[in-house]
Amino acid sequence: MRPLMAEAYRGLAEGVAPIVVAPTGYGKTMASPEMAERAVKEGLAGGLIHIAPLRSLVRKIYEAAFKARGGGYQFHSPASLEPDRKSPYLLKTLVAVSLDSYLWTLYRIPVVEAASIERGLSEGHYYPAAASIFTSVNVFDEAHIFLGETGDQGLVVESVKAAVRLLAAAKTPLVIETATMPRSILNGIARLVERQGMEPRVYTLPCIARSLNLENDGLEYRGVDDREWLDGASRIHWTTLYREEWTGRVFNEIISDARKGKVLVVLNTVSRAVEIYKELVERTVGEGMRITLIHGRLSAGDRASAEDSLGFDGEGHIVVATPLVEAGVDVNSTAVYTEVAPAENLVQRAGRACRRGRALGSCMENGGKVVIVGGEGDATIYSTEAVRASLDAVKSMSGNIDWRYPCGESSYISLLIRSEANTTHTTYIAKGRRIYENLFAAYLSSDGRPSALLSVLDNTELCSLLRTGVMVEVLVDNRDSVTVDLYWALRNAESVLETHGRAPTLVLIDPESGSVLAESRAENLWRLWKSMGRWTGCRRLLSASTATSTVLPETGRLDPEYHGLSRRRRGCTRGG
Repeated sequence: MRPLMAEAYRGLAEGVAPIVVAPTGYGKTMASPEMAERAVKEGLAGGLIHIAPLRSLVRKIYEAAFKARGGGYQFHSPASLEPDRKSPYLLKTLVAVSLDSYLWTLYRIPVVEAASIERGLSEGHYYPAAASIFTSVNVFDEAHIFLGETGDQGLVVESVKAAVRLLAAAKTPLVIETATMPRSILNGIARLVERQGMEPRVYTLPCIARSLNLENDGLEYRGVDDREWLDGASRIHWTTLYREEWTGRVFNEIISDARKGKVLVVLNTVSRAVEIYKELVERTVGEGMRITLIHGRLSAGDRASAEDSLGFDGEGHIVVATPLVEAGVDVNSTAVYTEVAPAENLVQRAGRACRRGRALGSCMENGGKVVIVGGEGDATIYSTEAVRASLDAVKSMSGNIDWRYPCGESSYISLLIRSEANTTHTTYIAKGRRIYENLFAAYLSSDGRPSALLSVLDNTELCSLLRTGVMVEVLVDNRDSVTVDLYWALRNAESVLETHGRAPTLVLIDPESGSVLAESRAENLWRLWKSMGRWTGCRRLLSASTATSTVLPETGRLDPEYHGLSRRRRGCTRGG
């Protein structure tokens, strides 16, 4: 473990709740296996549960750090990594779990049993999972990160805060890890832990503690020096540019930079990513350029193919991605072009550059590069005020931003602080969302049955603990699937399905029983959705994320030209 993480573990052993604030790429995540080993050996806990915001990040953590230590994973998907390593009730000594699955389990609805719980056939087996949760070190890794097009950041934060409140009240070993958590949320979580009788303590680098003004905030903290890491981070000179729109000049810049190294291009939505990807493909015909498209609507097979391609760090490689790259994909580029976004998202995206090996060597020799493109009106999935504040902060620093080094007026920490100071209120929590922390906390602290939570969701606009939408599995053939938002699938099915001479059929199937819940031809899909009220309300569709699949049989499939759901023979990676 790096010095900062070792000191945080010592605090954990003393009974405090460490809040670790460290730069992207510092090694926070990779410290969990050693923490687990020491906690078990020293009798501090029975294991460690590492909670990540995205399934893609769970996969990465499991394969890179947990698998070799005998660890497991848990996220809901029919596309399992290794079935015998899955831990449905979080009972393995070392397990990585998606925030979605963790929260449903903590809220007494283990995802593996959600179908039977929802239908009233069972109350589920929550207590084995609870026994593991409350006797393990619970590590929240960037749990505040916005989940993109189908997520609701205010709801994410409130659900997590209610969970942290319960864990702290039970004196459960608890660690919060972040590189970019807004100061207001960080302070809020610290005070929440404190009110439950558990001592919060921030562990960070001394210069970050000074920049965040932790002493004036009254937060106890430990500044842990790591000169070796800081010396390495300070050796990269960064160029930061701002462009008003995606013009031919910007595309030419991307292609020029790609001739010298790997370039990451990040767009805020899938549709924009596909649009920019197609434009780059057209502009590089005949150049032998490798262009990889990766986003949340790729099928499992295409996603694996795209991630394999990401390992190529040589010249002539452009990666086009959506915000999922912020925490769940390891790109290691030399330049980043990003659509406008809140400051914390920009920092995460820039953190994909200059990470190690060939790319790091190139950045130390030639510098790293970040180009921010577009105005505040282009950031459709984010708060307009947060984006405006972010752009104002970037411009106030005249492009002089160090995206890796956390110390000084030009650091990314300074960008985060300026951006948050430019908001008139806390934009990170949507209006009306604060009530859910108390609502969820009341449920968690009671002996209420899962049906009570389902009733709450049924009588609000919520469909889950993290989203106002519903995620379902779409089978693009008999062996491959993709997770999409059900509203999107139903609204867009007619325009994105290839009919092959017949109108395609959409079928909702209960995978537990194999029975068909609903079925319709494409021209009637929206009518089907509206008629679902006879058997399912919004909350019943939590089963769409856990207990049902959306199936597109051989009569139709999603068109890759629009949404990147291509089969491997057509390829989501061009030129290699």
